[in-house]
Amino acid sequence: MVRHFLLFSSLSLLINCGAAPTPTTSGTSKAALADHVALLQKNKALWKDANIRDYEFTYQATGGCSDPMPPVVISVKDGAVSSVYVPDFGTYESIGSWPTIDGVFDSLTQAAAKSPLVFAIGSSTPNSPPAFDAKYGFPTKISVDPSDAKCDDSQFTIRDFK
Repeated sequence: MVRHFLLFSSLSLLINCGAAPTPTTSGTSKAALADHVALLQKNKALWKDANIRDYEFTYQATGGCSDPMPPVVISVKDGAVSSVYVPDFGTYESIGSWPTIDGVFDSLTQAAAKSPLVFAIGSSTPNSPPAFDAKYGFPTKISVDPSDAKCDDSQFTIRDFK
């Protein structure tokens, strides 16, 4: 039986697994965070202006202490998730908690408002801005780590947008 994956919760519920904090050498600087948030807002406006209501994309999220989750193909019709396909298993999942691109933007905006330790393209490059699609503005690669605690980071990619 295919395990139901809740990728959206890995992004929006940045979980602390109870481990003791691990010292980090650096995170996203305050100046870089401000720039990254401004870039997020600029790209969110670009996405909104495009007014795309029907689309499909491949979404993959990882984070915390869990195993990487397989990519899923999310179809959106009239602004709502209409299907979620897991190519690795050849199965469809329930659409309940999977995000639209608007939902991804909302989660990222909420995460950024909490002044995370890392809000960047990757945790190893905390001052490098997240990546966004040049034409439509949706995020293509981002890493969010709210604190020094273990198991509370999340990364995701969006690709194959149609």
